[in-house]
Amino acid sequence: MLKILHISDLHLGKNLYGKTRTDEFCQTLNHLIDVIKKDNIDVLLIAGDVFDSSMPALEAQKLYYDFLAKLAKTKLKHTVIIAGNHDSPNFLKAADPLLSALNIHIVSNIDVENIDKEIIVLKDDDSIPYLIISAIPYLRERDIRRILIDENEDEVHAEYRKAVIAHIKKYPTKPF
Repeated sequence: MLKILHISDLHLGKNLYGKTRTDEFCQTLNHLIDVIKKDNIDVLLIAGDVFDSSMPALEAQKLYYDFLAKLAKTKLKHTVIIAGNHDSPNFLKAADPLLSALNIHIVSNIDVENIDKEIIVLKDDDSIPYLIISAIPYLRERDIRRILIDENEDEVHAEYRKAVIAHIKKYPTKPF
């Protein structure tokens, strides 16, 4: 049986009333590692807002990379990270060549020309697909539509909504 652990909104680097929360984040990430080990999780899905800022502090980056290094030492088969509205697509994607070698798949932004980059097909040791994930990152308005200077607020919201729906409709209903 395939076991998937789905988490979101880590917001690494967030301070609360000017106080660092590094210890809390460290405890949370270590608890996740323990759960992954104890429950023999196969796939970890992190859906959005890994960081609290598009330019995370060095301390938050260290927590993130230490966590990913610990994941590599578990029996976890794949990790899929999807960018949220607080994440910098370029920052998340920067380490992709290294992380992909550890079966960590990152979908940080859309490619309007190639929807396939948002479809993650996980395969077993015999290259047989066993899980397909439609990994839609946070859809930034500038990435999915042209903004017109004379649009009013209602038009902006309506056009953004239409663009999101149009993007989702691009997904194949039977991908394989």
